Amino acid sequence: MLVQSVHGPVAVEVQLSRQHWDDYRRRTARYRMSGVQVVWLVRGTHTNALFNSRTRYHMTQGHSLSAALNRGMEDMPCVPLAPSEHGEHGFRAIVYSPG
Repeated sequence: MLVQSVHGPVAVEVQLSRQHWDDYRRRTARYRMSGVQVVWLVRGTHTNALFNSRTRYHMTQGHSLSAALNRGMEDMPCVPLAPSEHGEHGFRAIVYSPG
């Protein structure tokens, strides 16, 4: 889904199937080259694999394990999808915004 923000266009990608780290990076770079920011909504079961890949990536960039574990991907924000509650179908994204 493409939305317009005060900072420009933002693609909201819902990724329900497993995707390789390189594919996330490649697709994020393609959006950036088009002038579009991206936010990834990732199925909860795939979140750990994605965050492990992110940690390994940061370690290849010279960060210690501790620093890599506590470092985000500023250019590739990811939000885990939570299972629905109360018998609903689908997933929920829980996003907190500073008041």
